[in-house]
Amino acid sequence: MHIRKTRRRALLIGAIITALGLGAFPVVKYGNVFPDTGEPMSFGRPLAGPQPPFRTADTLADGTRIGVTTLHGKKSGFTGKVWAWAPKEYYEERYRHSAFPVLIALPGGRGYPTNYWTRTDLKLPSTLTDLTALGRSKPFIVVMPVLNPDRHHYYDGSDIPGQPKMGSWLSDDVADLARAAFRTFPGRDGWAFMGSSSGGFAGLKQVLQHPDRFRAVIASGPDTRPDSPCGAATRRRSGRTTPSASPPASPAAPTPRPSTSSSR
Repeated sequence: MHIRKTRRRALLIGAIITALGLGAFPVVKYGNVFPDTGEPMSFGRPLAGPQPPFRTADTLADGTRIGVTTLHGKKSGFTGKVWAWAPKEYYEERYRHSAFPVLIALPGGRGYPTNYWTRTDLKLPSTLTDLTALGRSKPFIVVMPVLNPDRHHYYDGSDIPGQPKMGSWLSDDVADLARAAFRTFPGRDGWAFMGSSSGGFAGLKQVLQHPDRFRAVIASGPDTRPDSPCGAATRRRSGRTTPSASPPASPAAPTPRPSTSSSR
């Protein structure tokens, strides 16, 4: 029963792993949820150089923590919140010099001032933990930035003249933050986007515009299932009380294939 529940709630995450091949991604040798007023924390990156200041936003059942920081984007000029999470394997002694893949998760709607993938009821980090325990995934890092600069505008994840450069925010500033905070892959094979609704569109644009930096994307439509927290929010915004249709289930993941990532 536990496995069936885990699989049901992991439909989107399973599709992500299918597209990325993360089921076979090796860990490579490398040399209130929303406030940022929690205890200072570090993701323990044992490499030279300053680390961005994170504070604890939430603690999961397995003891891992979601951190949050305010990022002043050098490329975009935009200042906004970014949340991040690393799996328990990231902190284990056997992986202390190893790199992990990074998944940048984008929310739907305006995606400001929060990113709803940080919510524990949506179970993104805990689902990834469960899939790793089931042998369906290798562990990887999740980075969850805000998508837009305010509550009223949606900029398509683009650099629009005269507006905050939200394209550069995602492709450069958020990615650079992840590299500074974590032990990450040096090449595109260790980087991908996922997103729901408007976040899916922005993530797709990033991968199409920067195929040399990001390997894959899972772009999902809004979830309108009656039992979905995301679907309930969507229906409230649209004035509907019941969904018009349920989305099809994601296909089962194929047999994993080896990654082509190299060691450094």
